[in-house]
Formats: sequence, C-alpha cells, structure tokens
Amino acid sequence: MSSTTVNVAIIGAGPAGLMAAETLAEGGAAVTVYDAMPSAGRKFLMAGRGGLNLTHSEALPEFLGAADQALAKEAAKQFKKQGLDIHVGVKVGEVTTTDNSVTLNYTDKDGNAQKLEADRLIVSIGRDDSSSSTMRE
Repeated sequence: MSSTTVNVAIIGAGPAGLMAAETLAEGGAAVTVYDAMPSAGRKFLMAGRGGLNLTHSEALPEFLGAADQALAKEAAKQFKKQGLDIHVGVKVGEVTTTDNSVTLNYTDKDGNAQKLEADRLIVSIGRDDSSSSTMRE
C-alpha cells in the first residue's frame, strides 16, 4: 500500500459533494471542494424548510436568516475540522485530464484565475430548474 496521499477535487458543495468529501477525508484523502454559490451546504442547511429544491444566490447569512447563524457557523467549523478545503463563489472553467491526474482551471471569488492539479475529480453539481428535464447540448 502506498503512503502517498490521494488528492481529490470535488465540484459541488451540496449534500452529495460534501458527503463524498467527508468520506474521502476520513479515508485519508486530501479533499478540495469547489462551488459557485457563496457558501457550502446551502440546500442541506435548508432541508425541512420547503425541501431540497431551493436555490439562492445570496450569501449564507442572508440565506439562512439571523436565527440560523449558529447553524451556519457550526457547519463551517465542522467542514474545517474534517480537513475539507472548501472554495465557494468560484467559477470552474476548463478541466483537463491525463492518465494520472486532472487539472482544474477556475476563477476564484475575487475574479483571479487559479489552477489545481489533483489525482481524481468528482463532479457533484445540481440541476438548474430552468433547464429541461433532459440533457441536451
């Protein structure tokens, strides 16, 4: 067994992406999560308040409201405690792969071009409700 840490990039910080991140981190992987929204776990944090089909673009404090600030802070603390490196407010661009790695080009929340190289990539993005029910190019 190799002692080399596997680096995994995950696009999507929703329930599925965060579950994958947690599971991989517990297994010893170095995990970096990217999401276009201004905070991670938005739909998960809103479960029970109208279902998981909500999409909001405002920052987490405004999204959750003042009463749920403690929940948002606790979620962020837990993500960090698990060793998850989460980048929010990013726009993923080109993804290139080789036999051994993947390169993820993205724009960070400040508009700066960034690049990450990882061993593996998981794409766990939601569906835009304005799109048709079938995937078409």
